[in-house]
Amino acid sequence: MKISPFHYTDYRKFLGNFFKENAISYHDICAQTGIKSRGHLSLILNGKVNISDEQARKFAQCCNLKKRETDFFFTMVGFNQEKKTDRKIKLFEELIAFKESSISRVKPHLYKYYDKWYHSVLRALLEFIDVKDDVKMIAKMVIPAIRPDQARNSLKLLAEVGLIVRDANGFWRPTQKSIDTGSTEASVMINNFVLSMLDRAREAMDRFGVDNPDTRFGL
Repeated sequence: MKISPFHYTDYRKFLGNFFKENAISYHDICAQTGIKSRGHLSLILNGKVNISDEQARKFAQCCNLKKRETDFFFTMVGFNQEKKTDRKIKLFEELIAFKESSISRVKPHLYKYYDKWYHSVLRALLEFIDVKDDVKMIAKMVIPAIRPDQARNSLKLLAEVGLIVRDANGFWRPTQKSIDTGSTEASVMINNFVLSMLDRAREAMDRFGVDNPDTRFGL
């Protein structure tokens, strides 16, 4: 069975598996792509060196990718190599737009969870902060602060997805439920993104402190 780029979100993993499955040697790959040495190719596949648009085109040709596959591959290269968060999110959305991609199995209302960084932060804060319906305080605790309406909508989304529930006292608490994206590669990528956002929650707790009476909810 042909290895398809549509099953990946990491172009390096795709290339590595494609070359291995088709028994293509580093020597042949270098000859077809113009990579100067097998050592340089190894650096590319191991994520140590990025590739240019021209090199991406040659890799696509080396793998005999069709038009749609090539377009997806180019988007995947951009997504993997992009450093700016806003641009990276846009490229991820472009990957999802390909109906052939396994990432397209992510349900729209679940994808909204990843769309805003503060959803995961609020979820983490609910481990320590007592919140029912008054969201003004917890909105201020997020760093940078968000608006109360954003916090309220975030809690609504988290409840719809099943990531928070009310405890016996009516306070919102995180569940142990996780989101299944339907794609191992996408799941790993998104989980890493969410974990990095949890650092913001820890920063908020360090700054305000759970024992500070001004930051506790007496609801």
